[in-house]
Amino acid sequence: MPQPAPSLRERRRAETWAALHDAAAEAALAGASTDCSVDAIAAAAGVSTRTFFNYFTSKDEAVFGFRSPHLPDEALAAVDPAGDPVAEASRLLLATMRTATPHGTAARRRRLQQQNPSLGRYRMQALAEAEDLVIEALTTTFADHPALAQAADGPQDTVRMWCTIAGAVLRHAATAPDRTPGAALTDADLQSSLELFHDLHGSTA
Repeated sequence: MPQPAPSLRERRRAETWAALHDAAAEAALAGASTDCSVDAIAAAAGVSTRTFFNYFTSKDEAVFGFRSPHLPDEALAAVDPAGDPVAEASRLLLATMRTATPHGTAARRRRLQQQNPSLGRYRMQALAEAEDLVIEALTTTFADHPALAQAADGPQDTVRMWCTIAGAVLRHAATAPDRTPGAALTDADLQSSLELFHDLHGSTA
């Protein structure tokens, strides 16, 4: 089912968020020659400082372009309860991670993190929040899976392991030597790493 078009208010909020992030990121990349204060970022985006804090809790959060992730409706609806749990967890985790940094290019975000490694904490925060969301969702979706019924430590612990493996699969895909540095992770990248994981898992089972 097609998703409804965003409302005017939602579009304006998205535009303001993007304008603030763009202003913050470009100021940070420009270095010491450019004012990168919250006041300067807000002014460059054409909003008040008060409005800035309606979107971001700090300057660094605006620079990195972070927002708390959420489960995309389409990705959640696409989860197959009869499918491979690691593959389903990997796809849902990737889709959920994408909602945490929905604007700008991955290449620019990579340059920002190289310039200021402490920004990596937002990526780690996004991953932790995304994993929690995916674990909760898949515990319900895979409630009838035999592995959960037999789990000695409860179903959520098994799902957490699936998500931990999914995170490793995503990292393998993101660090493949033939990928363009800074390029966004694609579904094809993920599929290639999933196939390798299943080949290895099958050979060691």
